[in-house]
Amino acid sequence: MVNKDLNSTEKILVKVDQNNLVYIDPNSVISNGFIEPRNIEQEKLVMYVNLEADLVPRSYLLSDTDQTRYVSIVNKTFNLLTPQTGTDLNTDWTESFNPKAREGVAKDHLLFFKKSDFSDSSGQSFGVESINILIKGANFVPQININFIDVRGKTLFEQPTNSPYNAFFHLPWPIFYLTIKGYYGKAIRYRLHLIKFSSKYNENNGNFEIATSFVGSTYAYLNDIPFEGIINAPYIYANATDKTKTFNEEKGTYTQEVKRSSKGYLMLKSVYSEMAQKGIIPKDFPIVTLREIEYLAMSMDKILEKTIFNEVIDSKVLGKIEEYNKSILTYDGQIKGWLSENISLNYDTYDNVRYFFFKELKNATYDIKLSGINESGSLNYIINNNNKDINYIAKIINELIINNNNDKKKIKPNFIIKILSTDEGVYYTKKPNTKRGGQIENCVKVESLMSDLNEIKKIFYEESARIMKELEKEINVIVRVKKLGLGFDPTIKNVFAIIMANAEVYIRMLKDVHVRAFDAGNERKKFLEPYDKETKGSSIYPWPEVKKEIPGSRTQIIAYPGDIELRKKIQSDNKLLWPEVDFIFFLSSMSPG
Repeated sequence: MVNKDLNSTEKILVKVDQNNLVYIDPNSVISNGFIEPRNIEQEKLVMYVNLEADLVPRSYLLSDTDQTRYVSIVNKTFNLLTPQTGTDLNTDWTESFNPKAREGVAKDHLLFFKKSDFSDSSGQSFGVESINILIKGANFVPQININFIDVRGKTLFEQPTNSPYNAFFHLPWPIFYLTIKGYYGKAIRYRLHLIKFSSKYNENNGNFEIATSFVGSTYAYLNDIPFEGIINAPYIYANATDKTKTFNEEKGTYTQEVKRSSKGYLMLKSVYSEMAQKGIIPKDFPIVTLREIEYLAMSMDKILEKTIFNEVIDSKVLGKIEEYNKSILTYDGQIKGWLSENISLNYDTYDNVRYFFFKELKNATYDIKLSGINESGSLNYIINNNNKDINYIAKIINELIINNNNDKKKIKPNFIIKILSTDEGVYYTKKPNTKRGGQIENCVKVESLMSDLNEIKKIFYEESARIMKELEKEINVIVRVKKLGLGFDPTIKNVFAIIMANAEVYIRMLKDVHVRAFDAGNERKKFLEPYDKETKGSSIYPWPEVKKEIPGSRTQIIAYPGDIELRKKIQSDNKLLWPEVDFIFFLSSMSPG
């Protein structure tokens, strides 16, 4: 159990025997050198369940604190263990079903009630009936079903201030936190996302029963930001700046040059400057947008191909190196195949060398299988043909180095060619086979053969690795050069810095539009009254939900404020009144199609 005094620790009984086994007894402690039972604080033996949620407001400008932009509609937090009035759990909520009458101030002293007398402002008439937790799979993502009860529908119909129901009718649904503690042990806190909410009336007792389903929620940063918006953000609100005149000596005239920029690009420069000051990116990091990175990446193949093959290495050399690699693999496979087919595990050791004998006793054909250099399938035939292949390819590579201006190239292959021998006695010979009465038989020094073959492969792979490493260095140099490549080192950190910088521009743009729309709320409120229910308040939220009627019907559908039918009615063609429509226009005008 957890100690009240966090600065002290219990001396749990630990035993270590001579076999290095450690025995830990969590139910015993050592006190003054004696073993005593571990006392459990009775205050810890309690179980409880609590559900909490913080709701995101329609506007962060309504935040009541400087520490966060999130505001709870349900009185700070939706907490089932704490009444919405901030008091302890009590029975005051029952008074709302049978309130005390108030005595009037008029001469007739009539008794009367206020509407608030029938309202449960504490929200205690709304609570949890049951919780079912199911955890599946190795990722331990919980699936939780919670059933609520609203006594006599008091919370639903009376709708008191800070009603708990607001948490379930506020879209998008907030992140919920379920805390569960068993009788013994520490509490577990789940981070949940609501996926289902349904309510029904129970005619037997008059209560409303609510069924909800939750799943474990994970963090997904930037998940609600469209990637297309991040790409287009630096180009929003384009404008012309820096009008300069230059004199053309040939024509004898002045030409006016107009440099075009945008509000988004200027904001991007500011973001990069802040990131450089914080040490996130180098001081000389270029101001690049994601669209520029896309265009550079599409053309990078041609740039690299042209520069690498003209200045670094001949393209034919790379092709021959790949061909050499395939020949080495073929060589290795054929040797191993021949050994597997003909040689057994039966061997004798002479002069510390193991000689492996053939699987069957047919000496008449063994000579052919070993030394028949023109006999297809013999060991010498395999060695001789593969030696020719790798020698031929190596010869071509050497010629490519000498010819075609390869002396100007920065990378030059240097293959040390080693081949296997076909001479008798090097890899095969004749020795007495003690397993068969000591008769003389053909045998193969398998380990020597494979050792030399592995040496050939090793030399090639080391040389290939050297070439690829040098080639990678040259490619990185080209990529980092501003005139040819990206202009920066494309590490994961730098790439993500570019993505986050462009995303920051999009977020700041949204914030700017949000503030301007909020400031214009009162002015455009009079145009929106027939089309938006949110105009009942003192202001109108940014990005309001606008509805229009279908012609010939009273049914209303959600409409875009910039709709042709609504432009004149709600003045959505006015950029000052509707910065949201102006923002969407710029954003959509740069999207493909």
